[in-house]
Amino acid sequence: SISEDVKFWYGNSRGRWEGDTLVVEVSSLNGLGWLDSTGIFFTENTRMTERWRLVDPDTIDYEITIEDEDLLHSDQNTPFVLL
Repeated sequence: SISEDVKFWYGNSRGRWEGDTLVVEVSSLNGLGWLDSTGIFFTENTRMTERWRLVDPDTIDYEITIEDEDLLHSDQNTPFVLL
């Protein structure tokens, strides 16, 4: 097990299956990485939950929820379809 005090550029990811969806929880970010291309940085309190689901052989549904009360006024949830 990795200590909560250790921080990483891309965080510490832990995955599990919920039915046909792979759920990946990311925590322990070091606060130095960018959240997006506009230059908004993660904080050390940022937590992300990614959900990956195979729709068909050529399509994956991807959804990410970003939680950080120091950075965001509310949780941000963004769905994508990856082709």
